Amino acid sequence: MMRMGKPGTLATAAPWALRGVALAAVALSLLGCHRSNRRAPSEQAQTSTPDAATGGYDAGPVADAGCDDDDCEACDDGCPQAPFVDIAAGTHHTCALDEAGAVHCWGRDDFGQATAPAELTGATAITAGESHSCALDGQGAVRCWGHPGQVAVVMGLGSFEVVAAGHQHTCGVDDTGTVGCWGGNQFEQGTVPQNLGAAVGSVVGVAAGERHTCVVDSDGVVVCWGSGGWGQGTVPPDLANTSALAAAAEHTCALDFAGAVVCWGRDDLGQTDGPATPEPVAAIAGGGQHACAMDLEGAVSCWGDNDAGQLEVPADLAPAIAIAAGASHVCALDATGHIVCWGDNTHGQSAAPR
Repeated sequence: MMRMGKPGTLATAAPWALRGVALAAVALSLLGCHRSNRRAPSEQAQTSTPDAATGGYDAGPVADAGCDDDDCEACDDGCPQAPFVDIAAGTHHTCALDEAGAVHCWGRDDFGQATAPAELTGATAITAGESHSCALDGQGAVRCWGHPGQVAVVMGLGSFEVVAAGHQHTCGVDDTGTVGCWGGNQFEQGTVPQNLGAAVGSVVGVAAGERHTCVVDSDGVVVCWGSGGWGQGTVPPDLANTSALAAAAEHTCALDFAGAVVCWGRDDLGQTDGPATPEPVAAIAGGGQHACAMDLEGAVSCWGDNDAGQLEVPADLAPAIAIAAGASHVCALDATGHIVCWGDNTHGQSAAPR
């Protein structure tokens, strides 16, 4: 996921992404979590709790988004809370960033991925994987927490501009357009190709899937590496003018400057169908075997697997300004700073603060 601009303000897109302010601002945000941020989330959590698959894991510890006298991360009426300005969905947990720069997470917490460090302050963007989460601050520093093998941020890069968490790996882009990755590398998803500089220009965005990684340069050229068993890393030869990327478990989607979406990779459940909206798309998010899009009016639509109701967007959902997708859940952020989530809630990942 991604951003540009201070928390509490609309993201400012780089000139290459400007194709109408609304489209560019949100599209750029889905290239990984950008250093400067977006605006705010939705009103109240709406969750569904079907008999969803847990990915082969037991429920594990769960971080509660509840509020008590000493902890108002999630609040009932009368409990003060700063509006949220950013959201990130991991496999079975969710994180949100408030306008004060504090990070709040809920859902599965077996490796501490939903327990943000108490000393973490000044965050401007967030991203989440399977068993880890990361935050980016205004100085370009990245802090990750959760699984010990996924949180050691790569050294030797400059100030980070964009960071994106995949299943067990994370990749970032610094202020020179250099890409670095850390964490899981079983399928070389964290091994940046040595010839990347010859294939693309200055990298401005990154998306991390379950076992693959994709980047986009300032000219909208996309390159992917890592696992490609389902074709998720095989970029369509006619793909051009990409402004945003979303990497799901085994498929990838790209958004172009005109607001059109193209997806490729695994398609046994309709993962590459694309959004059913007549409006140009402003943002995309990749989940497990599904993906979602938000159009310029803030309407959200999803496609692919619906095993846990993750495609069933609440009918009364307020216009969104950001979306995030986990393994089988989806969250949307509205302009008032509130979050609504739906789909799998086995681990409490859809029990958004309210």
